[in-house]
Amino acid sequence: MVTPIKHVQLIVGSHL
Repeated sequence: MVTPIKHVQLIVGSHL
């Protein structure tokens, strides 16, 4: 199970 924080970090990192 992947933590939501990791998922958010990936999205934010890709967005920036």
